[in-house]
Amino acid sequence: MTIPIEECRKCLPEFDLSDEKIMEIRDSLEAITQNILDNLFDQKMGTEEIKGAENER
Repeated sequence: MTIPIEECRKCLPEFDLSDEKIMEIRDSLEAITQNILDNLFDQKMGTEEIKGAENER
């Protein structure tokens, strides 16, 4: 889900940014957030796979 520029602008009222700059910031934050979530998911899945292998022994 992409946050509309208007919503982003509400979070940055003290800055006079162009739509292009807001999109750049928004896209960067979305990429960072997705990367963090992917890493957490990968860690969680890795932990569960190890636990599953231990239970099979």
